[in-house]
Amino acid sequence: MKLLNLKTDLPYLARKSKDVNEFLEHWNITREKLNILKNNTF
Repeated sequence: MKLLNLKTDLPYLARKSKDVNEFLEHWNITREKLNILKNNTF
C-alpha cells in the first residue's frame, strides 16, 4: 500500500482529474484508507 502525502499527492491527483467524479473518487479512496487505519488503531 502506498502512503499518501496529503500535502502533495492528493492535490496533484485532484488537479490531474478530468471531472468532478474522478476528483471525488480520489477523496473517497483516501477516506477509506483513513477509516481502515482508524479501525485498526482503535
